[in-house]
Amino acid sequence: MIKSTSVFAALAACTALLFTVPSAHADQTGDSVSCAQVGGGNFICTPATSVVGPGTTFTVGPSAVDPYINVDLFAGGMTLSFVQDANLMNTILDFSDSTTPWMSYALLSQSGMTGFSASNLSLNGGVLEVNLRGTSNLAGNGFTLSFDQTPEPASIVLLGTGMLAMLETVRRRQRA
Repeated sequence: MIKSTSVFAALAACTALLFTVPSAHADQTGDSVSCAQVGGGNFICTPATSVVGPGTTFTVGPSAVDPYINVDLFAGGMTLSFVQDANLMNTILDFSDSTTPWMSYALLSQSGMTGFSASNLSLNGGVLEVNLRGTSNLAGNGFTLSFDQTPEPASIVLLGTGMLAMLETVRRRQRA
């Protein structure tokens, strides 16, 4: 008969595997991403929705022909850079990937953004909020993020199948 500690150890190992399944940090190229100005500012994202590919994905400014910010989404993240000096009094930008929602992010670098820190970023329900209220920025300043996206469904199914097979083996051994 198998000791209960062995069963618990096996279950703990499976649980640990569940939380170490590599996330799809890879390619968001081809994903549909939206950008919206949600604060009290008067900036617009151009275009409002874009397919991630090489080059600038969005521009943000008072009009499409007068951008203050370039946003470049790349395979595993995003770079936001200022193309003009700007005081962004009430600007809050929301970004979301409707193809493969983001699970988490990491601030990789930040250069020269006065009044900006990691606390100006939040991720809720797959929507990344970039709060630029009270920041003052010069052309060339910006930041870079990396994203983790949800684990692929096939990885979760494979892990679940393995856990069920292991539990069935334990159950059969306990009957023997």
